[in-house]
Amino acid sequence: MRISTSFFTALFVLALPFFIAAQAGDDRLKELQDASKKEGEGWVTGGAIGLDFAQLMMANPRVGSGDNRIAFGGLGNLYANYTKGRHIWSNNASLQLAVQKLADIDWQKSLDVLRVNSQYGYKTGNEKWSIAGLLTFESLTMPTYP
Repeated sequence: MRISTSFFTALFVLALPFFIAAQAGDDRLKELQDASKKEGEGWVTGGAIGLDFAQLMMANPRVGSGDNRIAFGGLGNLYANYTKGRHIWSNNASLQLAVQKLADIDWQKSLDVLRVNSQYGYKTGNEKWSIAGLLTFESLTMPTYP
């Protein structure tokens, strides 16, 4: 009896959640909440990275229902925020990339987006009113042909 690699891949994907814990513990959550409540003026900077894996396996698919798929992706994010008196300036940049392999087609890019945002705000003397402006840049980073 021959067992296919698809069986082992499916078994791996089903067993993986039992070995991975991706949520922050209570200590880390409290630390993040305290950092967000931190009062003061000046620059606050940081960043984050996220990774993604996806697979679609179709056993005995109907005609026209689709193909097997495997994909990898990631997102990187950086921010720098400045506060002083009535002035607030928030900056954010992110890069999202992903590749996929469909059935017998070679690996190809499925997502690539570069986003840059900058927002400036000024609090007026009236607590209910503020003035703000937002600049956004969004672009593809690689050619879209295979």
